[in-house]
Amino acid sequence: MKIILTILCGLMVLFAGGCAVIALAAGPLALLPGGVAALNIFVLIALYGSSKPAKWAFVTLIILDALWVLVLLMAWASGGFSDPLLNLWAAGFIGTVALKGALTFAMLRKLQ
Repeated sequence: MKIILTILCGLMVLFAGGCAVIALAAGPLALLPGGVAALNIFVLIALYGSSKPAKWAFVTLIILDALWVLVLLMAWASGGFSDPLLNLWAAGFIGTVALKGALTFAMLRKLQ
C-alpha cells in the first residue's frame, strides 16, 4: 500500500509540476498545480522522512483528490469523448486518482 501510494504521489508530482511549469506564463494560474505538487511532496516526506506526519497535508490532498474525481466524473458523464480510446484513458485516470485518494486516506489512518 505504501509503495503504490509512493508511486502515485511521485507521478502526481511530475504531472502537476509539469502543469505548473507550463502554466507559468498564465501567472497566478500556476499556483494550483504547484500547490498540488507541493502537497504530494509533503505526503511523501511524511511517509518516509518525518516521524510525525503532517495531518493537514493528507486531509487537504484527500479533499482535492475527491473534488478532482467528482469534477472529472461530471465532465465525463455529461457526454464523454468522441474517441473510445480517450474514454478508456479517462476512465483509467479517474480510477487512478480515486485509488490515490483512498490510499492517502488509508495511510493517514495507519500513521496516526
